Amino acid sequence: MKKHQKSLYLLVFLLSGCSHKASHLPSILELPGAVVGSAIDNTIYNNKRKKVEDYVAEHYLALRKDVAQQSGTALEGALNHAGLKGEPRRQAKQDLINNQALYFYNSESVVDNLIYPFTALYTATSSEKDKRINGFTHLAARETIHRFAAQHFEALRQAIAQGGGATLDALSSELHIQTATQRQAFYAKAQSRYAAIYLDPIVVVLMVHSR
Repeated sequence: MKKHQKSLYLLVFLLSGCSHKASHLPSILELPGAVVGSAIDNTIYNNKRKKVEDYVAEHYLALRKDVAQQSGTALEGALNHAGLKGEPRRQAKQDLINNQALYFYNSESVVDNLIYPFTALYTATSSEKDKRINGFTHLAARETIHRFAAQHFEALRQAIAQGGGATLDALSSELHIQTATQRQAFYAKAQSRYAAIYLDPIVVVLMVHSR
């Protein structure tokens, strides 16, 4: 009950904080119960997800190790932060263990998140005639990133987290990214997608089982 009250107070605060000119916004008393309930549910969900995200980010390596060993304090902590108990807890734990490659070593996720920053560097100069991007077809660029990620998965993860380093330099060379400006832009975009590549898959599976 207290959690719902806090969420309701937050909703009231957000609405009351709007400018008096925003007369199109209804008062809290005018909102249908379903809308208020949905806002409260969303706030509770978002708060829980943020806690899970923060925990996974802080304990990523320990969590990955625990899942490989099928037990450990980091794994139990992740399940606790997601509020998982009973059968949903067992299912979430088994899901992580059974699908470690998907949640912790997914080279395809690396490709999906790095291909756009790469192609964006050359959108203005790419040839409409042959549809090549810095000399690559879109498929060839994807295959190059995928092969590199599969061979250097952990080193690439660390480089993306740091926003640079020898491994990202090597990938840039594979993709023929030449100038320092282009490389820095690529590194910054890659770093901004770190959570999407490495953390979100774990967070999502925990949150799915917590519903």
